[in-house]
Amino acid sequence: MRRPTRGYPTLKDFPVYIVLLAGWALVQLRQQRQHDLLRTAELRSELREVQLRAITISSIRTFFQCAQHVSSVMYADLEKTDRL
Repeated sequence: MRRPTRGYPTLKDFPVYIVLLAGWALVQLRQQRQHDLLRTAELRSELREVQLRAITISSIRTFFQCAQHVSSVMYADLEKTDRL
């Protein structure tokens, strides 16, 4: 007959604890990977927004520079203004 162990694990219980620990570690790794993938997607989205904002600002600035140039030339040389 088996003797009671007073609640302490025995060497026979060791493989069970190893399997439980490995399972817990796999769950933790999966959760970390999902978190990392989500964070990567968020950062890519934020980067695209910032790039779009930068392109928009650059386009607006270029437009106004061109308009200012045409306006300044218009008063000095009408023929050059028509070519622009």
